[in-house]
Amino acid sequence: MPQTPVLMNPNIARQRVARLVRQAARDDADPGGALDRQMHGEALRKTAEDVSKLVLGETPGEMAFNLALGLPGKALKSLGLGAAAAAYSPDSEAGLIASATKATQGARKILADLVRGEGKQGDVGRVMADLQEQNLPIETLRNADQIRAQSPAYAEASPYMLPRQLEKSARSPGKTIQMYDERWQMLPPDSELLAAALAGEPKRGWYQGARDVNAALYGPDATKFAFNKAALSPQTPVESNLQNALRMWRSWNDAGRPLDTNSINRLLGENVQSAPLLTATGKGERPMSGVGALAQSLGVPEAFIRSAKPEELRILLTMYGESSPSAKSILQQYSVLDAWRNNVARALRGERGLSGPKVDNFGRSLDPHNPFASLHGTNDTWDANLMGLKQKQYRGALDNTARIFDPGYSPSYTMSSAKKARVADKLGWTPGEVQETTWSYAKAVGENPRGPLRPPESVINAVPDFQTLMRNPEYRRFLTPKQQRALDNIPVQATEVPTRRFTPEDDALLENVRKRIFATRAANRGAE
Repeated sequence: MPQTPVLMNPNIARQRVARLVRQAARDDADPGGALDRQMHGEALRKTAEDVSKLVLGETPGEMAFNLALGLPGKALKSLGLGAAAAAYSPDSEAGLIASATKATQGARKILADLVRGEGKQGDVGRVMADLQEQNLPIETLRNADQIRAQSPAYAEASPYMLPRQLEKSARSPGKTIQMYDERWQMLPPDSELLAAALAGEPKRGWYQGARDVNAALYGPDATKFAFNKAALSPQTPVESNLQNALRMWRSWNDAGRPLDTNSINRLLGENVQSAPLLTATGKGERPMSGVGALAQSLGVPEAFIRSAKPEELRILLTMYGESSPSAKSILQQYSVLDAWRNNVARALRGERGLSGPKVDNFGRSLDPHNPFASLHGTNDTWDANLMGLKQKQYRGALDNTARIFDPGYSPSYTMSSAKKARVADKLGWTPGEVQETTWSYAKAVGENPRGPLRPPESVINAVPDFQTLMRNPEYRRFLTPKQQRALDNIPVQATEVPTRRFTPEDDALLENVRKRIFATRAANRGAE
């Protein structure tokens, strides 16, 4: 039976929680204290839980978060309340610990219909409008209205932005708004994306299948595993991404789930596929910069490092890496992609999100505990090829100063997401379904220059996805016997694709899409 909320004077609650925080501060300031960084983070998280219990019984939520922020003194912020605040932030949009995004029951019902495949045209727009109204301050909504009045492009795109995307864009200066306009004009017409989505329809349900598997195999840990998988996704194919995620998760559990950075980095070095150590150009691999620090750690004379050829360095560093366990650990950690390190640590610690819009949205798309997962899509390299954009235009980094969590949304990322959400609105699909089907079409076509304009269903279905791969013995071996039994109980559900008659006009649209994919892919490769 749920506990009845405890009605307590907020001032008394603040005083009691303040005592907890002051005690944590004293322990943290004591050099001989028992709190290391890991325990300190847990103490802060416990503080947030205490706030919740004092004010809301057992229900964590927005009031607890606001009470914590209302505590006096700069010491609370200097302690790094992030771990605790992230757990209950009302603007986290289904963050790693708890979902506090607001939506009316009507909007939730519409979204549920969409997820079940029972949506209709206009449903996505209705859900987005509700989320924006429920989660954003009136000043943000007014700013957006003013920009819409001046910018037809923004007026078309903004109704399909997630709240945190609208928050960032509506507070942007005039020059940045111009960038949003320019990016919208660069994107392909809705008709071409709609044709690509229908051509890739056999893969509809890719994300939902992954969420079903994550929920069955990882239960309460499904969110952390989803974000761990997302954190390991940059610059790696789907197959390697899944294997790295499974190996890392198993080893992290076997090691007792450490939360400190050094332990996580060591586990990464031991368990994920390594990036090439060195290359003459640094394209796609480790650049020559930073080699001096590595040489110093291994005891290699830096003068030799600076004069040696890349292949000589590979051999030399490999030899040093085999000279002792500590040297091997250093070399392993160095060979882990920088893009993976911090985000894997954030995921395993259960922090509020990841740095970079692609990985953060990917994690949210895979999270079965996120009721708004189907509104997210992942804009990556294949998506950039599809949309005619440079892949680097999607890049961004976590903005810790943002009022609402911002993983680093760029104008290109936001407008590309809004475009696919608008196409979803016309189809009666979810934005995630448009992204997964257009992505599958782009990958199937892009990897086969001499293939047909409309690949057969078997080719589209051959595009890798997590639900299918997990049943393969190569990946299944990383699961416990209990997880394997749970996986066997999940029915394999093939997408029932309606028989569609593609017209010459549809083929002309797909031809435009294919040309753009190859032209953009060539340009992106040349820019590496």
